[in-house]
Amino acid sequence: MAVYNKIDEKGNIILRQGDSFELTLNGLPTDQNYRVFFAVQDAERMPIGNEVEVETKGASSVTVFLTAGLTDLLEVGEDVPSQIYYYGVKICSTESPNQRETTLVLGEADNNTITVFPRKVKGV
Repeated sequence: MAVYNKIDEKGNIILRQGDSFELTLNGLPTDQNYRVFFAVQDAERMPIGNEVEVETKGASSVTVFLTAGLTDLLEVGEDVPSQIYYYGVKICSTESPNQRETTLVLGEADNNTITVFPRKVKGV
């Protein structure tokens, strides 16, 4: 049986189209409050949907929630078993708005992927 809605040891997400997903990011700096941005991109690095934003409030970990509405935008062609998308995570200080965003690399990959499998059940 295949397991979906998980993240592997290399930082790659595996999910079904239209399913919600949560990702906990650990090891964030605690010296100040940061905004964490999570963005999904297609193969040409074009954004899909809106960035998901969460504040650290000084915590070393946060959970990012991907809604079913966002993952529903990740389409899988009828002639392929799955589709690959990309994601990026950035942090930016809320206390120093002019500070540049810092890109986080998760796992072992420079380009973290989201492998999307087609939905099993169509919603209303």
